[in-house]
Amino acid sequence: MGQCAIKFHASAKLADSDPKTDLKSADSDLKTAPNKLADADPKTGLVAESLIEHLVSHNYEDIIKAADAPIDGSSKEKLFAQLHSGVYLNQKKQKYWIDKESGLNCFMLFSKGLSINWVDDERYWAWRIIEDPEEGKLEMAELLKVCWLEVNGSLDPAILSPKTMYEIVYIFKLFEEAYGWESPVTLKTRFIDGEEVRKLSLLPSFREQWIEVHVGDGEPDIKMRKSSLLTKPRGQWIELVAGEFYTDPGIKKHICFSLCGYEGGKWKSGLVMKGVVVRPKKRE
Repeated sequence: MGQCAIKFHASAKLADSDPKTDLKSADSDLKTAPNKLADADPKTGLVAESLIEHLVSHNYEDIIKAADAPIDGSSKEKLFAQLHSGVYLNQKKQKYWIDKESGLNCFMLFSKGLSINWVDDERYWAWRIIEDPEEGKLEMAELLKVCWLEVNGSLDPAILSPKTMYEIVYIFKLFEEAYGWESPVTLKTRFIDGEEVRKLSLLPSFREQWIEVHVGDGEPDIKMRKSSLLTKPRGQWIELVAGEFYTDPGIKKHICFSLCGYEGGKWKSGLVMKGVVVRPKKRE
Protein backbone atom coordinates (compact mmCIF):
# COMPACT_ATOMS: atom_id res chain seq x y z
CA MET A 1 0.00 0.00 0.00
CA GLY A 2 0.99 3.61 -0.34
CA GLN A 3 3.42 3.35 -3.21
CA CYS A 4 4.48 5.60 -6.04
CA ALA A 5 6.32 5.03 -9.27
CA ILE A 6 9.61 6.69 -10.20
CA LYS A 7 10.45 6.96 -13.86
CA PHE A 8 12.94 9.69 -14.77
CA HIS A 9 16.60 9.25 -13.83
CA ALA A 10 18.22 12.53 -14.86
CA SER A 11 21.89 13.10 -13.99
CA ALA A 12 21.43 16.66 -12.77
CA LYS A 13 21.62 17.28 -9.02
CA LEU A 14 19.41 19.32 -6.72
CA ALA A 15 21.17 21.74 -4.21
CA ASP A 16 21.00 22.82 -0.59
CA SER A 17 20.59 26.55 -0.46
CA ASP A 18 18.50 29.18 1.20
CA PRO A 19 15.13 29.13 -0.62
CA LYS A 20 14.38 32.74 0.29
CA THR A 21 17.67 33.98 -1.14
CA ASP A 22 17.46 31.80 -4.22
CA LEU A 23 13.88 32.77 -4.91
CA LYS A 24 14.92 36.41 -5.05
CA SER A 25 17.60 35.66 -7.63
CA ALA A 26 15.23 33.46 -9.59
CA ASP A 27 12.60 36.20 -9.55
CA SER A 28 14.91 38.62 -11.30
CA ASP A 29 15.28 36.17 -14.22
CA LEU A 30 11.58 35.32 -14.39
CA LYS A 31 10.47 38.96 -14.45
CA THR A 32 12.32 39.54 -17.71
CA ALA A 33 11.00 36.42 -19.44
CA PRO A 34 7.44 37.63 -20.17
CA ASN A 35 8.78 40.87 -21.67
CA LYS A 36 11.03 38.92 -24.00
CA LEU A 37 8.22 36.60 -25.01
CA ALA A 38 6.09 39.60 -25.82
CA ASP A 39 8.44 40.14 -28.76
CA ALA A 40 7.29 36.91 -30.40
CA ASP A 41 5.93 37.04 -33.93
CA PRO A 42 2.17 37.68 -33.45
CA LYS A 43 1.29 35.58 -36.52
CA THR A 44 3.34 32.46 -35.75
CA GLY A 45 3.82 32.81 -32.00
CA LEU A 46 7.50 31.98 -32.53
CA VAL A 47 10.24 33.72 -30.59
CA ALA A 48 13.35 35.10 -32.25
CA GLU A 49 16.38 32.80 -31.85
CA SER A 50 18.30 35.30 -29.71
CA LEU A 51 15.38 35.44 -27.29
CA ILE A 52 14.96 31.67 -27.30
CA GLU A 53 18.54 31.32 -26.05
CA HIS A 54 17.49 33.21 -22.90
CA LEU A 55 14.62 30.76 -22.34
CA VAL A 56 16.41 27.46 -22.94
CA SER A 57 14.77 25.25 -20.36
CA HIS A 58 16.60 23.03 -17.90
CA ASN A 59 17.56 19.55 -19.14
CA TYR A 60 15.10 19.57 -22.04
CA GLU A 61 17.47 17.66 -24.34
CA ASP A 62 17.43 14.60 -22.07
CA ILE A 63 13.70 14.85 -21.41
CA ILE A 64 12.62 14.79 -25.06
CA LYS A 65 14.60 11.59 -25.69
CA ALA A 66 11.50 9.83 -24.33
CA ALA A 67 9.18 11.67 -26.77
CA ASP A 68 6.50 9.55 -28.46
CA ALA A 69 6.89 11.36 -31.79
CA PRO A 70 9.92 12.85 -33.55
CA ILE A 71 10.76 16.42 -32.56
CA ASP A 72 11.48 18.89 -35.35
CA GLY A 73 14.82 20.40 -34.33
CA SER A 74 15.59 21.96 -37.72
CA SER A 75 15.44 25.36 -36.03
CA LYS A 76 15.17 26.58 -32.47
CA GLU A 77 11.96 28.40 -33.33
CA LYS A 78 10.28 25.15 -34.42
CA LEU A 79 11.78 23.23 -31.52
CA PHE A 80 10.47 25.59 -28.88
CA ALA A 81 7.10 25.97 -30.56
CA GLN A 82 6.68 22.23 -29.98
CA LEU A 83 7.99 22.40 -26.43
CA HIS A 84 5.59 25.21 -25.58
CA SER A 85 2.68 23.19 -26.97
CA GLY A 86 3.75 20.07 -25.12
CA VAL A 87 5.43 16.75 -25.90
CA TYR A 88 3.99 13.35 -24.96
CA LEU A 89 6.43 10.94 -23.34
CA ASN A 90 6.59 7.18 -22.76
CA GLN A 91 3.49 6.15 -24.73
CA LYS A 92 1.45 9.10 -23.53
CA LYS A 93 1.98 8.35 -19.86
CA GLN A 94 3.43 11.81 -19.30
CA LYS A 95 3.49 15.18 -20.97
CA TYR A 96 6.29 17.75 -20.84
CA TRP A 97 6.09 21.39 -21.79
CA ILE A 98 7.85 24.68 -21.19
CA ASP A 99 5.77 27.47 -19.72
CA LYS A 100 5.68 30.30 -22.27
CA GLU A 101 5.78 33.12 -19.74
CA SER A 102 8.53 31.89 -17.45
CA GLY A 103 10.47 29.38 -19.56
CA LEU A 104 10.15 26.82 -16.73
CA ASN A 105 9.61 23.08 -17.06
CA CYS A 106 6.16 21.59 -16.43
CA PHE A 107 4.99 17.96 -16.32
CA MET A 108 1.73 16.08 -16.41
CA LEU A 109 1.52 12.46 -15.28
CA PHE A 110 -1.60 10.91 -16.79
CA SER A 111 -3.48 7.97 -15.24
CA LYS A 112 -1.20 5.48 -17.00
CA GLY A 113 1.79 7.27 -15.48
CA LEU A 114 0.53 6.86 -11.91
CA SER A 115 0.45 3.92 -9.51
CA ILE A 116 -3.20 3.26 -8.56
CA ASN A 117 -4.07 0.49 -6.14
CA TRP A 118 -6.04 -2.33 -7.83
CA VAL A 119 -6.30 -0.36 -11.07
CA ASP A 120 -5.97 -3.54 -13.16
CA ASP A 121 -8.74 -5.33 -11.27
CA GLU A 122 -11.89 -4.92 -13.36
CA ARG A 123 -14.06 -5.20 -10.25
CA TYR A 124 -12.73 -1.88 -8.96
CA TRP A 125 -11.42 0.20 -11.87
CA ALA A 126 -12.01 0.51 -15.60
CA TRP A 127 -9.83 2.07 -18.28
CA ARG A 128 -11.80 4.50 -20.47
CA ILE A 129 -10.82 6.32 -23.65
CA ILE A 130 -12.11 9.85 -23.06
CA GLU A 131 -12.04 12.76 -25.50
CA ASP A 132 -10.29 15.61 -23.74
CA PRO A 133 -10.38 19.14 -25.23
CA GLU A 134 -6.69 19.66 -24.43
CA GLU A 135 -5.19 16.21 -24.97
CA GLY A 136 -7.48 14.58 -27.52
CA LYS A 137 -8.21 10.90 -26.89
CA LEU A 138 -6.75 10.00 -23.53
CA GLU A 139 -6.89 6.79 -21.50
CA MET A 140 -8.15 7.54 -17.99
CA ALA A 141 -8.85 5.39 -14.95
CA GLU A 142 -12.48 5.35 -13.80
CA LEU A 143 -13.21 4.29 -10.24
CA LEU A 144 -16.04 1.74 -10.09
CA LYS A 145 -15.87 0.99 -6.38
CA VAL A 146 -13.18 0.75 -3.70
CA CYS A 147 -13.07 1.20 0.04
CA TRP A 148 -9.31 1.87 0.01
CA LEU A 149 -8.34 4.54 -2.51
CA GLU A 150 -4.70 5.33 -3.30
CA VAL A 151 -3.40 7.22 -6.32
CA ASN A 152 0.37 7.67 -6.15
CA GLY A 153 3.13 9.12 -8.28
CA SER A 154 6.61 10.57 -8.19
CA LEU A 155 9.04 12.69 -10.17
CA ASP A 156 12.76 13.35 -10.08
CA PRO A 157 13.07 17.12 -9.43
CA ALA A 158 16.33 17.10 -11.40
CA ILE A 159 14.22 17.34 -14.57
CA LEU A 160 12.40 20.39 -13.23
CA SER A 161 13.71 23.93 -13.38
CA PRO A 162 16.08 24.66 -10.48
CA LYS A 163 15.46 27.22 -7.72
CA THR A 164 11.72 27.20 -8.37
CA MET A 165 8.67 26.67 -6.16
CA TYR A 166 6.46 23.96 -7.70
CA GLU A 167 3.00 22.72 -6.85
CA ILE A 168 1.57 19.20 -7.26
CA VAL A 169 -2.05 19.17 -8.44
CA TYR A 170 -4.40 16.20 -8.92
CA ILE A 171 -6.93 16.63 -11.73
CA PHE A 172 -10.06 14.46 -11.71
CA LYS A 173 -13.82 14.52 -12.20
CA LEU A 174 -16.70 13.35 -10.01
CA PHE A 175 -19.84 12.07 -11.71
CA GLU A 176 -23.31 13.12 -10.61
CA GLU A 177 -23.93 9.67 -9.14
CA ALA A 178 -20.66 9.64 -7.16
CA TYR A 179 -21.01 8.32 -3.62
CA GLY A 180 -18.95 7.42 -0.54
CA TRP A 181 -17.08 10.73 -0.21
CA GLU A 182 -18.37 11.76 3.22
CA SER A 183 -14.88 11.52 4.75
CA PRO A 184 -12.18 13.85 3.42
CA VAL A 185 -9.34 12.51 1.28
CA THR A 186 -5.75 12.80 2.46
CA LEU A 187 -3.02 14.28 0.26
CA LYS A 188 0.58 13.45 1.09
CA THR A 189 3.97 14.52 -0.25
CA ARG A 190 7.39 13.28 0.74
CA PHE A 191 10.96 13.47 -0.54
CA ILE A 192 12.55 10.05 -1.12
CA ASP A 193 16.28 9.79 -0.51
CA GLY A 194 18.31 9.23 -3.66
CA GLU A 195 20.22 6.31 -2.12
CA GLU A 196 16.92 4.55 -1.40
CA VAL A 197 15.94 5.02 -5.03
CA ARG A 198 19.32 3.70 -6.21
CA LYS A 199 18.90 0.50 -4.18
CA LEU A 200 15.37 0.02 -5.45
CA SER A 201 16.57 0.34 -9.03
CA LEU A 202 18.43 -2.95 -8.55
CA LEU A 203 15.21 -4.79 -7.71
CA PRO A 204 12.89 -6.39 -10.29
CA SER A 205 11.05 -3.54 -11.99
CA PHE A 206 7.29 -3.04 -11.83
CA ARG A 207 5.29 -2.23 -14.94
CA GLU A 208 8.17 -1.96 -17.40
CA GLN A 209 10.85 0.28 -15.84
CA TRP A 210 8.81 1.68 -12.99
CA ILE A 211 10.17 1.42 -9.45
CA GLU A 212 7.83 1.17 -6.47
CA VAL A 213 8.60 3.39 -3.49
CA HIS A 214 6.65 3.41 -0.24
CA VAL A 215 5.19 6.80 0.64
CA GLY A 216 4.52 5.81 4.25
CA ASP A 217 2.40 7.31 6.98
CA GLY A 218 4.54 7.91 10.07
CA GLU A 219 7.75 9.34 8.62
CA PRO A 220 8.54 12.80 10.04
CA ASP A 221 9.19 14.37 6.62
CA ILE A 222 5.73 13.61 5.21
CA LYS A 223 3.56 16.66 4.59
CA MET A 224 -0.16 16.00 4.77
CA ARG A 225 -3.36 17.90 4.12
CA LYS A 226 -7.02 16.90 3.96
CA SER A 227 -9.72 17.98 1.55
CA SER A 228 -13.44 17.23 1.40
CA LEU A 229 -14.85 16.16 -1.96
CA LEU A 230 -18.41 16.08 -0.70
CA THR A 231 -19.18 19.63 -1.81
CA LYS A 232 -16.99 19.66 -4.91
CA PRO A 233 -18.87 20.28 -8.18
CA ARG A 234 -19.94 17.24 -10.21
CA GLY A 235 -19.38 16.73 -13.91
CA GLN A 236 -16.37 19.03 -14.29
CA TRP A 237 -12.63 18.81 -13.81
CA ILE A 238 -11.45 19.50 -10.28
CA GLU A 239 -7.94 20.61 -9.32
CA LEU A 240 -6.78 19.50 -5.88
CA VAL A 241 -3.39 20.72 -4.63
CA ALA A 242 -1.45 17.94 -2.92
CA GLY A 243 1.47 20.11 -1.85
CA GLU A 244 4.36 22.25 -2.97
CA PHE A 245 8.14 22.00 -2.93
CA TYR A 246 11.24 23.97 -3.85
CA THR A 247 13.85 22.62 -6.29
CA ASP A 248 17.18 23.09 -4.56
CA PRO A 249 19.90 22.21 -7.05
CA GLY A 250 22.03 19.60 -5.10
CA ILE A 251 19.68 17.42 -3.05
CA LYS A 252 19.42 13.90 -4.47
CA LYS A 253 15.81 13.28 -3.61
CA HIS A 254 12.65 12.46 -5.52
CA ILE A 255 9.28 14.00 -4.76
CA CYS A 256 6.61 11.40 -4.06
CA PHE A 257 2.90 12.19 -3.73
CA SER A 258 -0.31 10.40 -2.87
CA LEU A 259 -4.07 10.91 -2.81
CA CYS A 260 -5.67 8.53 -0.30
CA GLY A 261 -9.22 7.84 0.80
CA TYR A 262 -9.78 5.06 3.31
CA GLU A 263 -11.01 6.72 6.50
CA GLY A 264 -14.30 5.27 7.66
CA GLY A 265 -13.98 2.27 5.35
CA LYS A 266 -16.84 3.37 3.11
CA TRP A 267 -17.06 2.19 -0.48
CA LYS A 268 -16.46 4.99 -2.99
CA SER A 269 -17.44 5.34 -6.62
CA GLY A 270 -17.91 7.85 -9.44
CA LEU A 271 -14.43 9.34 -9.99
CA VAL A 272 -12.34 9.49 -13.16
CA MET A 273 -8.66 10.35 -12.80
CA LYS A 274 -7.03 12.45 -15.52
CA GLY A 275 -3.66 12.77 -13.81
CA VAL A 276 -1.30 14.96 -11.81
CA VAL A 277 0.34 18.16 -12.99
CA VAL A 278 3.61 19.41 -11.53
CA ARG A 279 3.91 23.10 -12.40
CA PRO A 280 5.58 26.28 -11.12
CA LYS A 281 3.52 27.91 -8.44
CA LYS A 282 2.22 31.31 -9.46
CA ARG A 283 3.11 34.32 -7.35
CA GLU A 284 0.27 35.59 -5.22
